[in-house]
Amino acid sequence: MDLSDLRLVSYKQRVKMLREKGNYLATRTLENYYIKLYTIKGVYFEVWSSSHLPWQNIVKVKVFKDQKMLKPYLPEIYFAENKLVL
Repeated sequence: MDLSDLRLVSYKQRVKMLREKGNYLATRTLENYYIKLYTIKGVYFEVWSSSHLPWQNIVKVKVFKDQKMLKPYLPEIYFAENKLVL
């Protein structure tokens, strides 16, 4: 899955792809948002929502591959000298 192609995919297509093929990993909260983390073939997706109900009131869908972006979902022990240790 090419990340540059995914960034060009519409918001509705991203949501549809996540519903059909996405693997749920975790949820975190930030201010007034619930942020759910999904993955499809090594690409990560954050679904930002202002509601408890999944797929309702979605504000944005963020796409990334950089494992450093997983830091908010993992305890600090997984990070040593700015390198992700898995």
